[in-house]
Amino acid sequence: MSSYVGPVEIIAGGIQASAYADLQVGVSGYLREWGGTVDLAIDGGDAWTIQDADQVVLRLPDGTEGHGFSVGFVAGSASLRIRGNGSAPF
Repeated sequence: MSSYVGPVEIIAGGIQASAYADLQVGVSGYLREWGGTVDLAIDGGDAWTIQDADQVVLRLPDGTEGHGFSVGFVAGSASLRIRGNGSAPF
């Protein structure tokens, strides 16, 4: 699968929350990369804690996990841009 759109659990900075993800796998030269956006439905303080964390874990409904990091908020929204490390969880 080269994309996933749906619910995830996001875990970072000691916070675990439900979210909605739009993730894709892309190819840059010889490298496969994955990432996308995660819409957070949590208060601002927790959102900033997740954004500032060194590592983010995304858990899909089937229990598969992907690790990555936040590259910042999408301007004017509560959506985080995520870049994955390692294999995509989908």
